[in-house]
Amino acid sequence: MNQNLRVSLGAMKRDSELTINGYSIKKQGNLWIAKKGDFYHRSFNEQQLGRLIEKLGADSAVIVPLVKAPVDLSKKAVRAARKLEAKSVKEKAVADKAKAKQLAKEEAIAVKAEKKLAKQQKKNSVALEIFNLIAQSLAYFVWYLYFFTDKIAEYTESYIGDQSLWISLGIGLFALITHVLYVRQLGKKHRIATAISGFLMIIFVAAGLTYLNGGIVLSAITFDILLAELALTFTSLVNIVLISFMSIKWVLVLVTPKR
Repeated sequence: MNQNLRVSLGAMKRDSELTINGYSIKKQGNLWIAKKGDFYHRSFNEQQLGRLIEKLGADSAVIVPLVKAPVDLSKKAVRAARKLEAKSVKEKAVADKAKAKQLAKEEAIAVKAEKKLAKQQKKNSVALEIFNLIAQSLAYFVWYLYFFTDKIAEYTESYIGDQSLWISLGIGLFALITHVLYVRQLGKKHRIATAISGFLMIIFVAAGLTYLNGGIVLSAITFDILLAELALTFTSLVNIVLISFMSIKWVLVLVTPKR
């Protein structure tokens, strides 16, 4: 038994431990450290192994190899979990920041596109403006044909009879409807400019018709003469129809709601 115990002690590796009859034996370098409770603690070298064996009571020795308790990984696991959680939070914050930045960029692009679309909608349509000019020119031309020629009656008499009045009124109404459609899509500034130009046009046409009456001499004009000639101008049906048509168009510019 002593030989077996000596072999067991000799086979111990550095920092390995055994328990023999209540003694804890630990190999540290070339020494065997023997402990028992708090009252016995002694080291033995290789030459002193016989004394150690005697101390251990070899005849009834019970050898139990000590297995180190597993390392408690709970704290380490907690630290790792916290570190992983912090990393996840940081990554989420970075992802959220990038997402918010992308959303802000997309929103800015959408707002810019919306403003551009709104600006385009406010902008005067060139096609509609041309069409409106054609319709207004046609109305003025028909006014001239009706009051100063017999062309309309000549063209329609052989087909539908003398309906020149209704044809002239219809074309005038068509011109007003076209004018309303044109005014609806104008922007604020363009509408104001149209209203001002329309008002000035009425004044210029009224002044021109008054001058054409022949009663005004520019070198001897007075306020009374101007009022008298202006009143005379509005006694003519031709002049009344023309000024009324232009005035209705001007009022429509003011009252027509925007699209």
